Amino acid sequence: MALPNFSQIAKTVTNFAQTSSVQKSSGTVFDLLNPANARRSKAGFPGLGGIGGLGKVMPNFGFGKGSPGLGASAAGEDDWRVRLSLADGANIFYKDPSVNFNTIMTPLIETNGVIWPYTPSIQVSHVANYSTAVLTHSNYSAHFYNNSDVSDITISGEFTVQSQEEGQYLMAVVYFLRSATKMFFGQGKGLVGNPPPILFLDGYGSHYFPHVPCVITNFTHNLSNDVDYVQVPITQTSLEDVTINAPDNPNGAVSFLENNGIENTPSLLRSNRKGATQSQKYTTITSTTRVPTASTVSVTVRPVYSRQNLHDRFNLSDFAQGKLIADKNKGFGGFL
Repeated sequence: MALPNFSQIAKTVTNFAQTSSVQKSSGTVFDLLNPANARRSKAGFPGLGGIGGLGKVMPNFGFGKGSPGLGASAAGEDDWRVRLSLADGANIFYKDPSVNFNTIMTPLIETNGVIWPYTPSIQVSHVANYSTAVLTHSNYSAHFYNNSDVSDITISGEFTVQSQEEGQYLMAVVYFLRSATKMFFGQGKGLVGNPPPILFLDGYGSHYFPHVPCVITNFTHNLSNDVDYVQVPITQTSLEDVTINAPDNPNGAVSFLENNGIENTPSLLRSNRKGATQSQKYTTITSTTRVPTASTVSVTVRPVYSRQNLHDRFNLSDFAQGKLIADKNKGFGGFL
């Protein structure tokens, strides 16, 4: 039996490596949320596989701003991942405009909400309710239509942690979903008394979950006892009001502010020459927590539609043709 031509094989492999469309992990959150890329990145390998032949290695995620009143931007045609996000005009949680430094929910900014890194299990139920009248001396009951409803949607999927970034993303998801099940109570920025916020569900393109307005009715995080737990650093930075009295000398004042973590502005230096003045100081606290290397995040959401949206937009003929998806030109949509 003739031996194989090893030099020809090596040449073929080299040519394939040079001509193949291969993209290494970029280290972004998008790569962290791609299980295959995450594993290859940790192992130091490029993103081999069938990705290169698809024409688009990195799809258009469609996380730009939407129109006023529509909520967070509907997913792009190439982004079919399951996502729960806040409305575009929201100013709470990861969209809080005053939170421009590192907080526990910062990882959610890049993905505009929670994205399941692995394809989750989803259960959707459409119900038509009928009342039953039992007729005397009849072989059959009479049924009268009452109403239709889309029951609660259950989403359950795995999260794995193989790096600090993935652990921080998981903690951001947990805190976001915890917060989204609570009303604004106690101390707050004028929001006290408001119910939990309305979120938007996207997934599998523009028609299956067409930017559905919903509320969370249940959140479950299953922490198993048969997996490893890894330590993840969580850094929180806050601004505190402080009274300072820096040196009158401008150079000394700048050094004083920098050394004490105080925000430096020209107006602060000018006012400080007249005596003590109010400013803000950054305070950073780093703590650690342990998260499972594999866990299940389950969320139950309930679709909610305003009366105006139902009255002005719903038409069964249009719905049957798939026209009542989220439309930035016509306002709210997202009918299931």
